[in-house]
Amino acid sequence: MKTQGFIVFIFVLTFLTSCKKDEIDNIDNGITFRQFDIESNSETNATITFVKYDEIIGYDSIRTAFILKETAWKKIENGIAPVSPDPNFGFVVALNNEIIYRVAYIQPYSSMALFNIITLRIEEPNIVYMELGYPASSEHFTGEDLRNDLRLIKQLEKDNKLIEIEN
Repeated sequence: MKTQGFIVFIFVLTFLTSCKKDEIDNIDNGITFRQFDIESNSETNATITFVKYDEIIGYDSIRTAFILKETAWKKIENGIAPVSPDPNFGFVVALNNEIIYRVAYIQPYSSMALFNIITLRIEEPNIVYMELGYPASSEHFTGEDLRNDLRLIKQLEKDNKLIEIEN
């Protein structure tokens, strides 16, 4: 009896130690978009990854636009539309679990002007533009432009995800 129990114990122990922990740990490696409630203005709540690196097809550093797989693009589209856009919808762009910059959604009919934030604009097919301020204006932007942060660009270059969007 003791031998059978010992064999079962060894089998269970072997099974548990052979789990692919690296795959679980690396789920947020690379560039990710994480949910962020702009109303709370706290980066500590940006823990839920909703766009993973493998869902990012590429990034155009001239147009500062991400091209996403259909499923990832729909997550963003659904976050801001169709019936009642969430005025607090936003996300952070993170690299290997380190937050690089925050992105806020501003409703297109908003009458307020904000020149210290990066905003997003979505376009089909699957393109998310990162813009400076609202309304978008690089000449009036007062924040720090981290859209082409060197760490992001190096990661994208390494993985051949720096692309040019055709007109």
